[in-house]
Amino acid sequence: MALFNSKMFKPKRKKIMKYVFTMFLILTLFFALNLLYKQISNISLYKLICVLKTIPLNRFIIALTLIIVYYIILGGYDIVAIKYITNHKVHIKNVTILLICFISNSIGNNLGYSMLFGGSLRYRLYSLYKMSVINITKVLLFTSISLWIGLITIGSIIFPFTSAYYKIDRLLQVIGIFFILIILIYCLFSILSVNKTIIIFNKTITIPNIKVISFQILFATLDWIISSLILYSLLYTANIKYLTFLKIFLISQFCSILSQVPGGIGIFETTIMLFLPKMKNNLEFIVGLINYRVLFYILPLIIGLMLLIVFETVNLIKNFNKTQIKKIHSK
Repeated sequence: MALFNSKMFKPKRKKIMKYVFTMFLILTLFFALNLLYKQISNISLYKLICVLKTIPLNRFIIALTLIIVYYIILGGYDIVAIKYITNHKVHIKNVTILLICFISNSIGNNLGYSMLFGGSLRYRLYSLYKMSVINITKVLLFTSISLWIGLITIGSIIFPFTSAYYKIDRLLQVIGIFFILIILIYCLFSILSVNKTIIIFNKTITIPNIKVISFQILFATLDWIISSLILYSLLYTANIKYLTFLKIFLISQFCSILSQVPGGIGIFETTIMLFLPKMKNNLEFIVGLINYRVLFYILPLIIGLMLLIVFETVNLIKNFNKTQIKKIHSK
């Protein structure tokens, strides 16, 4: 007979993981509130309203609609991933998945290191619905890969085949061809692999079938296109062709992701200005960038924090009620 039974440690492990997720949640909430305070402390409510008033009503409606669609698509990553990874064994309503994704992405995108902070929120919120840590990790991996797949797919279309306007374009064309090869290898690997699994660091990873990969590429490509259209709709004074703008947008976002600066603030705007030097003194263009920062980052951050507080409050009430019921039955 074994001196120690591994089953004895499972409850303890679950408790430890619960405490870890709770601590991450508290830290994330602290960083998010601190960031929100820093972002809006120098902007009075009057100034914020004045900035938003500069957006023509039709552009404002277009931008808000695209932002909603953008977050629905991000939720689509998780819906596809959960159904595929758990083989439909985890039953979470699609609306709930969309809310969890919105909370984690709206906060994670603003904090930098979005995988760490946004990921910790997903761990916490999905665990409330009895989803295992392993499955949550697989979902996070799937969505992270999807993000890069989208960037690579768009880059493979835009970089090699758009006209050369900048010195860096020759390099981008080479990168674009490299991106095409990555996408082809990724798809062929799925089609030709026999057992659909590979082992990395003693971990078995299931390779998505071509149907799942098709959904992944579709969602990821739409994600990048729509996020670029949000900014494009607000920079209506720039008078720049969309495909050229999309190239600049992708490079700016790539620089933001690499920098891990919260929300890419400063890095994103500076990179765009480097490619559009004529716009440096264009007040309407600069206001458009500010409007984008407010609508795409600050507004979702505020809503995401409010929803997170609601989620946690509802969970506390449920746990309290369960505790009270157990006490009643134990008497």
